Amino acid sequence: MKRVLGFLVLILALFGSGCLGWLGVGPGREPKLLLRLEEPFPGETVEIFLRTEGQEYLLVLKEEREQELTLEAGLWKIEAQARDSQGRLIGFSGEYPLHIEKKTHLLELGIELVDPRPALPQAVDLQARWEQEGVLLSWANKEKQGQWEVWRRRLESRLWKKIAVLPAEQASFSDTAISTGSAYEYALRYLDEESAPGPLGPEAATSRGTLKISWEFKHDYSFLPQEPAPRSLRIWSSLGPKSGFQDYIAYFQTEPAYERREDLLKEAGWKIKAELTSLAAVLVEPLKKSAPLRLEGDGFYLEPNWEIAAEEALLGLKSSFAWNLELIKLPLAWEISQGSRGLPIALLDSGLDPNFSGAAVYPGYNFVQGNRDTADDNGHGTQVAGILKQVVPRLGIIPVKVLDEKGSGNVFDLAAGLLFAAGLHDQLYNPYPAAVINLSLGQFNSSTILRGAIRHIAEKTAALLVAAAGNYDRPEVLYPAAYPEVIAVGAIAPAAGLPRRADYSNFGSGLDLTAPGGSREFPLESPGLP
Repeated sequence: MKRVLGFLVLILALFGSGCLGWLGVGPGREPKLLLRLEEPFPGETVEIFLRTEGQEYLLVLKEEREQELTLEAGLWKIEAQARDSQGRLIGFSGEYPLHIEKKTHLLELGIELVDPRPALPQAVDLQARWEQEGVLLSWANKEKQGQWEVWRRRLESRLWKKIAVLPAEQASFSDTAISTGSAYEYALRYLDEESAPGPLGPEAATSRGTLKISWEFKHDYSFLPQEPAPRSLRIWSSLGPKSGFQDYIAYFQTEPAYERREDLLKEAGWKIKAELTSLAAVLVEPLKKSAPLRLEGDGFYLEPNWEIAAEEALLGLKSSFAWNLELIKLPLAWEISQGSRGLPIALLDSGLDPNFSGAAVYPGYNFVQGNRDTADDNGHGTQVAGILKQVVPRLGIIPVKVLDEKGSGNVFDLAAGLLFAAGLHDQLYNPYPAAVINLSLGQFNSSTILRGAIRHIAEKTAALLVAAAGNYDRPEVLYPAAYPEVIAVGAIAPAAGLPRRADYSNFGSGLDLTAPGGSREFPLESPGLP
């Protein structure tokens, strides 16, 4: 329950900024390795070790004769050993060097049986629990010589990864190098100088409880009294969010059609500018300005690459009192959780000021210019980060720049940024996938590529997506906040007694939460402002 409450505070922090704005690389294939054991299956279990460039992984097979794995390209060394039901070593294979390339490789392992080796001890009463900065492992220790190997795997994965080697007298370990994922499993392996390594075990599973919440919101805040905001603050435009676009996105409905994408698009008068393989979508432009164009063809159709933009926030350098922080009972919340630098928050925005301090800043990406420079040339992203830093002392940020110096962009870059933040991009590797993805932007138009990216993230990760409901005083929620996988957040303003819905905030059945928003009399103080 404490983790649930702590995470609710984190969600409020994401949109405590008042930035409830409006949203306004060729295909890559990972190489596969098919491991196959020669008949008959030896013993109770077979442990297959895979080593590359200082990294070591372990696959444990029980009765299975083969397993397909996705590996990074490079030189790997692979070997296997068999154990009986008592954990004793009864067989070995040789070491196989294998250069993994961008294709499927087959490796058949033969195991030579030997006389059983004595079984080595295992750790007793292994426990794993979440702490502020990661997972704390502890076990009852009776060994004084030798070493412990610490192994970790995601519950949805078959591969164990060796993460530490400890002296035998140690009986605890803190794992802080954890990325997004709902659950992990840990195990230990004992080694001494005289015997072969012991079996892997026992196992201890742990879940990040804050990411296993079942969100079900059915609130409608339209009945709340409104607190008028001065029109001069430009917190909304009379025209609403932009509905313009400059190019198109082509979507392919079948794999054969996607494989023929260049020919099909050329026939229709288009050429490819960029693509997202996992979504079977490509960004296109006309081959010739004067050539006739078709918006649909054999197995594909086109949609506009809708413009997106950030909205001016009601922020100030100083305010008479931090009413927004008092409203969310921050001191009480800090007794439960102060956040965690090991659970980074991805800010999909205009970037982050390089001089921003007080947070762990993870490597991000600039999808506007196609490079790693995520410096904020607009200011909106830094403002959001500044408010977030006030509320979450232990803050980790992944700056993902999808908006340019004018605070505008497009849904293709936003979809690519979402996939990168979640660690699912086809070509850009993100070693630290986000636990939370913050979207202080919105758009009235739904988009197939945006819908596909969010659905892909929801199916493949445990990342929490939070987006702005909009600043247009309308009974509807903007996109991407309107998608069911995303938590839609509206704004409230300070008032005597109960807080009031800010009169610029969107409302309606699609709204999930509200958080403090700025006003002229009571702006939100942002330490992120230059």
